[in-house]
Amino acid sequence: MERLRIPFRIDFRGWDGVDTADRRYNMLAGSVMFLDSATAYEIKLALSDPDGGNKDTVLTIATRPVPTLPSGGKTIHVAAATGTGDGTSANPYKGLAAAQSAAAAGDIILVHAGHYGNFSFAKSGTADGYIVWKAAGDGDAVLPYGRIIGHNVWLYGLKLSTVKHRPMRWWARAGRRRTS
Repeated sequence: MERLRIPFRIDFRGWDGVDTADRRYNMLAGSVMFLDSATAYEIKLALSDPDGGNKDTVLTIATRPVPTLPSGGKTIHVAAATGTGDGTSANPYKGLAAAQSAAAAGDIILVHAGHYGNFSFAKSGTADGYIVWKAAGDGDAVLPYGRIIGHNVWLYGLKLSTVKHRPMRWWARAGRRRTS
């Protein structure tokens, strides 16, 4: 088995990466890259402290499989409008909130072109049944602000930006940390 040297770093800044942590944390960070999907690996971690003390640990890890779109769920259509709809292609839900209310794990929500306003993706799917928000292919869905609160949510092929084409602000659940 090939042995790779993986550089680690000591991080004293705190879990959120800012200098305002409640105390100094002593954490190690490193990356193992260019692995195959759905494959188990054995990795050896060797820690050497110049002030004394060494520790070797062997871990078995596995990479996740490349995700596939769920099958067996509903396909829900949504348009940027007000009013009612039933989620079909002929009569889509009007607004993202209505589509989210009707969605369940394993469903694919086709987001049609339009200006949607601020939205929080709050409904969770499951580990084997994501809720997929997928571009319908008829133009850009424009949101000035998006927040992912739910778990197992998959945004697929969406081109989301502000009306003025500035980068959109995304906030993830973990510590309300900005992700892009």
